[in-house]
Amino acid sequence: MRRSTAISAFLALGLSGCDVPTAPGPAAAPVQIAAAPDIAGDLPPVSAARALALFDAVCGASLPDFTSANSRMATNQVTIASPYGTATMYSAVEDASFQLQDGPGLGRTCSMVFGTTAAPQSTAVTFAAMGQFVETPLGLGALYRGTQAVVLLRGDRTEGSVAYLNLRLLSER
Repeated sequence: MRRSTAISAFLALGLSGCDVPTAPGPAAAPVQIAAAPDIAGDLPPVSAARALALFDAVCGASLPDFTSANSRMATNQVTIASPYGTATMYSAVEDASFQLQDGPGLGRTCSMVFGTTAAPQSTAVTFAAMGQFVETPLGLGALYRGTQAVVLLRGDRTEGSVAYLNLRLLSER
């Protein structure tokens, strides 16, 4: 089955309830690394509009295979390597992180986790600019900005008044 057909079929399922492991995959060497801070520190939460802009600037702009994602992270001040030994890179200025992942079964993925205090309705309206989201086994999914790349949105966790959301963009290849 062609990948675009498989993706369309996947989005058409409209089911929920499956969970995907979030084990880190290999990542290319970061362009620039700053000293690791206290990752749970006091970086400001990200508005929905800023999260969308940052996701577009790193993941969306590095389609189809995310080869330029690391340099795009550095351009957007995502320069702090994980002190936990994972492939995660953290923003130096806001509560956001990125990770490039391979599979399993989903191909290359650019993942962003961000903390926000934005209202869920505001976030939904803002993220609708990416595409029409539908329920899938892996969370809310849409075709990213008219491409054949799938974007997934999942709630990650809540800490106090900050909700952590995970946006993943699956490569077109």
